[in-house]
Amino acid sequence: MPVSEQDMDDAVHRLATTRKEAADKRAARLYMEELTKHLEAKWSLESKSGSAEGRKAEARARPEYLAHLQALRTAIEQDDEMKHERDDLGKIIDIWRSLKATERTLRNAY
Repeated sequence: MPVSEQDMDDAVHRLATTRKEAADKRAARLYMEELTKHLEAKWSLESKSGSAEGRKAEARARPEYLAHLQALRTAIEQDDEMKHERDDLGKIIDIWRSLKATERTLRNAY
């Protein structure tokens, strides 16, 4: 199925209007990844376990840690979904450009 002018216009518009949303989703993901390290360190220090591995295991066993991991999963899913959507939009634009270049070549060949 060829890519129409409307498809290309829609792709360009969607890319332009989702730039901030994509940045926000990426920032949320990176923040959550860094927060994971912070929470693990904080809860490890609060632990009464003797060994470093024991403190780390105790920190990771907290219900709050599991809740954080679930929120991190959501942030990763949203970031990846936005990235893939924007990649797909870029491909639509690339296909349109290629079709237009082919049309120009054929038009000039005859």
